[in-house]
Amino acid sequence: MENKSSNMVGNKFQLDDVIESQKFDRDTLSAIFEVAREMEKIENKSIGSEILKGYLMATLFYEPSTRTRLSFESAMKRSGGEVLTMENAREFSSAAKGETLEDTIRTVEGYSDIIVMRHFESGSARRATTTASNPIINAGDGPGQHPTQALLDVYTIEREIGKLDGIKRVDLYEEARGKYIVDMSVLNAMRKHAVVMHHLPRLDEITVDVDGHPRAAYFRQAKNGLYIRMALLKLLLLDW
Repeated sequence: MENKSSNMVGNKFQLDDVIESQKFDRDTLSAIFEVAREMEKIENKSIGSEILKGYLMATLFYEPSTRTRLSFESAMKRSGGEVLTMENAREFSSAAKGETLEDTIRTVEGYSDIIVMRHFESGSARRATTTASNPIINAGDGPGQHPTQALLDVYTIEREIGKLDGIKRVDLYEEARGKYIVDMSVLNAMRKHAVVMHHLPRLDEITVDVDGHPRAAYFRQAKNGLYIRMALLKLLLLDW
């Protein structure tokens, strides 16, 4: 990771859009995670927050989503803001009539202060930023990027393991997909500080009896998505 943050203007942290995971250097991660911890404290007190009162977020989803869309909507409402939502925009919005993405963005940002968009085309979120004046959050652009998922994953690793440095990364997903099941025997064989994470939805790759184990982190991981998205909304709409 870079040491110098590309999101610092003078001594002030500034975030304009959330499009690509590569933009999150160490300083940016630290700033976002600090705010996420603040948001977690607010949410755990069940008192709600009014920091985004008067702001409107539009969720523009061209593909199905459960956790991402609902956690963004929950994040906005728990911060005191309001939500305009469009599910299945590929079928039920003017896109079905041939409207360009650029025209849709121009229209929707006239109704809202920030747009959270999931699209089926790689690079679509970047395209949206060339048109939009308001912040754009990429909630997944097909085979391209899903930066808020990456953020909540790294945040979960830090919370569960206690560090980000010195962690080895091994990507065996394609090799192991459909051939490997995490069950209690796997948990019992894992190293002391290892945890099980999963972006969900899970099918049969993790057995249900694992769910109640303290080292099963995937539902905590999903909840962390709420705190990360609350933090991003605050940083994008109110700055640091």
